[in-house]
Amino acid sequence: MVNTIKVNTVDITSLLTPVGYQVGYQPVTGRWGGYTLDGKFHPDVLAVKAVLTANCMPLTAQQIAGILGEYVPGMETPVEVYYFDPRLGDYRIMEALAGAVSQKYVGVGANGSDYFTGTILVFTEQ
Repeated sequence: MVNTIKVNTVDITSLLTPVGYQVGYQPVTGRWGGYTLDGKFHPDVLAVKAVLTANCMPLTAQQIAGILGEYVPGMETPVEVYYFDPRLGDYRIMEALAGAVSQKYVGVGANGSDYFTGTILVFTEQ
């Protein structure tokens, strides 16, 4: 199964939507790229960094507090993210910074718990 995601060794897979997550790649460029006399562009690519985006299921207040406890520290300091990287064809661990998180309060469910929806986690390789 290639949908397992762990943040700082905590498995958050069950909190994500069944459709999984998205992995994109972002080039980090230097200042020496540019055009040559023949009109071709030559980029100065220093590295290619992974960007992982994961949509969460509706979460209870307790679940959202737990996931943010693991996730939010990554906004200031890196977190370790374990995931399947399609570019490599295997699982890997990356040090990543977390993007901003927002969620919408949707009320009390049938079980009496408060629920939040729309939580999207974004991890960018450092």
